[in-house]
Amino acid sequence: MKIPRIIFVFLAAAVLYSCSAGDTPSENINATAPPGLSFEEEADPEIPDNLPERDFNGYNFRLYLDESKYEDMYIEEEIGEIVDDAVYKRNKTVEERFNINISAVLHPEEWSRGMDGSRSIMAGEDAFDLMLTHARIAYQYANQGLVTDWLENMPFVDLNAAWWNQDVNNDSTMFGKVYCLAGDISYRGLETTFCMIFNKELVRNLGIDYPYSDVINGTWTFDRFIEIVKSGSADLNGDGVITPDADRYGLETGNIWGYPTSVLYCGGDRVIRKSEDGLPELAVYNERTIDIFEKFFDMLNSGAVCIGGENSPLWGNPSGVTVFRNGRSLFFHAGMGAIVNLRDMEEEIGIVPTPKYDVNTPKYYGLVEAYGGLLTVPVTISDQERTSIITEALCAEGYKIIVPAYYEKALKTKYARDDESEAMLDYIKDSAVYDYGYMNHNLAGDPLSSIGSHLVQNSGANLISVYERNVARAQTSIEAFIEKNLE
Repeated sequence: MKIPRIIFVFLAAAVLYSCSAGDTPSENINATAPPGLSFEEEADPEIPDNLPERDFNGYNFRLYLDESKYEDMYIEEEIGEIVDDAVYKRNKTVEERFNINISAVLHPEEWSRGMDGSRSIMAGEDAFDLMLTHARIAYQYANQGLVTDWLENMPFVDLNAAWWNQDVNNDSTMFGKVYCLAGDISYRGLETTFCMIFNKELVRNLGIDYPYSDVINGTWTFDRFIEIVKSGSADLNGDGVITPDADRYGLETGNIWGYPTSVLYCGGDRVIRKSEDGLPELAVYNERTIDIFEKFFDMLNSGAVCIGGENSPLWGNPSGVTVFRNGRSLFFHAGMGAIVNLRDMEEEIGIVPTPKYDVNTPKYYGLVEAYGGLLTVPVTISDQERTSIITEALCAEGYKIIVPAYYEKALKTKYARDDESEAMLDYIKDSAVYDYGYMNHNLAGDPLSSIGSHLVQNSGANLISVYERNVARAQTSIEAFIEKNLE
């Protein structure tokens, strides 16, 4: 059986959901694909990767992976689980083709510990061939000169191929070099692309249209989303205040990190973008981003939003109640993979992309959480040609085997609960944003690299004042980075 295509460039955390479109539950929308994608196209399982035939004589190809999250890259044996078995099959296919053995070098989660792999690289040891780490850690490796330039030193990696994410490729190529990549070698970019999940039952009972048609028509906007969120909250027990334990919210963000950080991107903005000269420049502050955060905090101040299970000065949920799972929030914002964790909800759920800024915004944008990871190659590898061949093969086979399993079969068939939500997953995939300034966070520095999260944790803070206090330091950092790389 052929699998419907929409297998676009991967990476591509947490699911953004919303409820608004005006379709009755039984109505099957004649969905259209997002620009550049076609529902009628089919993935060609025989698409060539143009790699040469090689026999690497049983070489042990070592993947450097987080011990708490490695199943997207390495599975020891088939277990009858559709996605895990796809990873196993992909690896076996590449092993047999090139006569190699793929193994995992597992390390503790690096975001809290630092760069565990740096010691062996700095010592000149050829300890692993390919690394998949937290995106911000990946850039720390890059900034310290510990990983290699894909463009110069990976001759058989074709970054224009369908299995490589073009957003990270375009946004992260600076000074003619790119050190960190994402692609279909892993499904984690899909899993951590932010989107909106909504409670169809609550939406239906409140007489609100499902947002599917809005998404397709390009009218799924920030203003429309805020309107629904505000209308959805209610003081159910009549005590005069809306609390997580008893009342209904329009939106639960899951935590103080996800939506506060990712709302910046709804208009296509970035923390850092490339100038006309191809140099990094600070871009987090403009009239649109000011307006975005003013509207965002107006929504928070309305009392219609519950910020997850973490305490914050104004909007936190110290009780830790999962409001959406308990059926008392219209929307839940998280990575796309959250729909898997919500499969046991009694209420029907739908999924849509993060709303865009306005109708003139060309597409939907969903930040890929840094936990989605980025690929790097240590400078100490002994054979760059071999690493480039095997990496390209793993990514190409991931496009053919893993992504269809995760996206088409696991998400659509097993967990998505209506045909319309299936179509929405294609929009979410197309929305994936890998912001260089967010991922390479030391460049702009905190708080600008994660400005939204900073604002919700600091009472009285606003984008203008925080930007004015931090812009000089960020500019100095960026200028030093440019000077160093132009030497």
